[in-house]
Amino acid sequence: MPLFAAAYSDSLTVLAETDVLLLGHFHEDAVLLRKSTGICLLDDSFYGDPTCGVISAANDWAAVAGEHVTVWRRGLGMTRVSEPAALRWVHAMRVDEVTQQLHLLTDPWSAHPAIWELNPRTLTARKLRDFLDYQAREYVEEVPC
Repeated sequence: MPLFAAAYSDSLTVLAETDVLLLGHFHEDAVLLRKSTGICLLDDSFYGDPTCGVISAANDWAAVAGEHVTVWRRGLGMTRVSEPAALRWVHAMRVDEVTQQLHLLTDPWSAHPAIWELNPRTLTARKLRDFLDYQAREYVEEVPC
């Protein structure tokens, strides 16, 4: 049995999984594990639980977000995305299947909610648009954007 199965299976909240990698969190601590060996590729602490995560189909990068965004890239390791500063409190993320860019929705109930695009290879980000649709609505887990 791989290490991850014994050590993490009961308490890990899974955010994303492929046949090779497992991305999840134990409350405020996010981890990316190589499933065959249990080796930890990413270990990062958040203020509050991470809200979302993705792993590329090629297993060459992964991203986890919440209070901040962290990206792991094969051969480069993990990087916290610090710019732009507005790219915080991410509520949801998805991969654009055409461009292979990440689309990140910042807190829809905050003062400046927006949809951002982040290139997981270069870590460059740009704001796609403001997202004011939910500011006057009640909180929901799933927000279509």
